Amino acid sequence: MGGVGNVALNLKNLGISVDLITLGSLDDKFQVIKKLLKENNIRSKIFYSRDNITSLKERYYISNYHLLRQDSEKIINLKVSLINQILKYIKKNIISNSYNAIIISDYGKGLISKNFFYKLSKIAKKFKLKIFVDPKSKELSKYSGSFCIKANSKEMDTFLEKYNFCTNDLLDKRKKNLINKFLYKKNIKNFIITRSNKNTIFFENNKKLNVNISKIQKLNVVNTTGAGDTFFSVFVCFYLITNNFEYAISKANLFSEFAVKKFGTYAPNLSEIILKILNIKSFDFKKDGKYLKIIINQLKINKNIKIGFTNGCFDIIHPGHLKLLSEAKKNCDVLIVGINSDKSVKMNKGFGRPINNIFSRLEILKALTFIDFICVFEEKTPINLIKMIKPHLLIKGGDYKNKILAGEKFVKKNLGKVKLIPLLKDFSSTNIINKIKIKNK
Repeated sequence: MGGVGNVALNLKNLGISVDLITLGSLDDKFQVIKKLLKENNIRSKIFYSRDNITSLKERYYISNYHLLRQDSEKIINLKVSLINQILKYIKKNIISNSYNAIIISDYGKGLISKNFFYKLSKIAKKFKLKIFVDPKSKELSKYSGSFCIKANSKEMDTFLEKYNFCTNDLLDKRKKNLINKFLYKKNIKNFIITRSNKNTIFFENNKKLNVNISKIQKLNVVNTTGAGDTFFSVFVCFYLITNNFEYAISKANLFSEFAVKKFGTYAPNLSEIILKILNIKSFDFKKDGKYLKIIINQLKINKNIKIGFTNGCFDIIHPGHLKLLSEAKKNCDVLIVGINSDKSVKMNKGFGRPINNIFSRLEILKALTFIDFICVFEEKTPINLIKMIKPHLLIKGGDYKNKILAGEKFVKKNLGKVKLIPLLKDFSSTNIINKIKIKNK
């Protein structure tokens, strides 16, 4: 299945609802693909051709360096009856579902023929759907009617070489104007060209042809397998959300930079997307509970990771808080901090509290590197948040010695432990507030 499966997995991990339509084969190898689709919960419709075989790509590595790849595959000519059957299914699905786009990963194996694409583009036009294409054909006119082509520099060179140009010529004003004469006739609205460790080129294919650059971080990587698929899927996702090419490309580059640091083909999961790529650190338990649960479950796949949890109002941050949090992190791999909402603080501390609202308190906690992420809860205690997280370690300050902690019984029942951190003397938000009151009298 190749890159189309990787694109579908990337989109699915981004939270996008995906329907994958592809060609299958009747050999034993395709059973592995069906199993992977099921394991990753990717909805799929597979059309079978007796002439088709499952493509097999064998990669050879030396110390994680990608040395070479050996492919076993077959290019087939589909029968008109099968092409029409696939197009009929697509049209029926478009009518019964609310799709935002059609994404084509063309790997040149026979399904995406010029005739197939022409008929598909007519369907897309009728239902006002944008077509995004990752191309493999040497002929650009095949993709006439596309909203956006995402090609790499090698693919773009192939398109342009018949006119005696190359991708880098787009950055030359005189040559760019000559290239424009050929590209404008192709009925393709936008182009994105990724160039490995060079900045990404993108432009709207109009009479002006203003070429734009999206800067990338230059990385010393030896394995870029699947990076194009990650870029493509992330770009489509963020473009459909924001309708902004530059922003979507910047996010696509960011995700690709993360993916190429991993060995082999890699689709970042939701926890990696949120915590490591987008660097989101704060969540609202009430609003974001669904995503928090997925993140926690994905973190726990690694049995060696110990999740720690502590909580507090953190109304006026002081050295006592910093010691508690830094020591808490030393005892776990992932430190999750529960913080009372303004409503919850008032329930616990009474009228006049909090001094600092939730937005101010969150900004300070997010700046602390030993906190992995923060969850706002509205109840008087974090018991429901603790039940959802099921931390390996419940951490509180030493002032809770001989006191029953919220969630303590639950954590111990689920084979977790409780850790009390000795407090710094004379430090508390209440004491600081009282000192201020005395000085103001």
